[in-house]
Amino acid sequence: MNSAPTDSENKTSMDFLTSLGQRIAAMADLVGSKKKLADAAGISESQLYRCIKGASATTVEPLVAMAKAANVSIEWAVSGEGLMHADQYDTLSVNDSKLKSIPCYTASHQHCQTRTASPEFALPSHWVKQRGLNDQSLVILTARGDSMNPTIPDGSLVLIDTQNRSLLDGRLYALREENFEMIKRIQRVPGQGVWLLSDNKHYNDVLLEQNDMNQLEIIGRVVWIGTDV
Repeated sequence: MNSAPTDSENKTSMDFLTSLGQRIAAMADLVGSKKKLADAAGISESQLYRCIKGASATTVEPLVAMAKAANVSIEWAVSGEGLMHADQYDTLSVNDSKLKSIPCYTASHQHCQTRTASPEFALPSHWVKQRGLNDQSLVILTARGDSMNPTIPDGSLVLIDTQNRSLLDGRLYALREENFEMIKRIQRVPGQGVWLLSDNKHYNDVLLEQNDMNQLEIIGRVVWIGTDV
């Protein structure tokens, strides 16, 4: 007779579903919307929402389809391990005409002041064009802190599209408040303000009230995340 799962096993299962949901939310950001990701996976949008909330798992086939649609590695999508993105940078010099130089900065999840990290970062021009991005509007941030784990580990490179500043629920944005920079997930509350959400649930979410919205500068939307293994 099968024994009931222990508290430890239940916690492990819940932690996995929560982590999986965060990765699925990140993939939805990359493809442009939750509906697009659900369509690519061949599942309903309501089922996708349940997965993101950690209330339900998904089978391998839809998860593989999500990974392909978001251009992330299947290993990362399934387990959270390995490189997030399946494609890698071309090994070309910064002066190569096929590369676009992107300015770099350092930002912290814990409101640490931004400083220049390095003069530039090179991205293949075809990579930029494939994603419909304008290299003139892109900046690279080196994220510091763990409040956005596991989506954005400490030290990750985060590509920001500074032309994309319209706040959409569930998306990741680089934000500035009183000369301090942070990366947060956004949830709007009509008539009240905006929730600044941390993917690491050890951190409290912050409600920025409507009256304080003029203090918040939207630097741009997160369009790509690169991290070490």
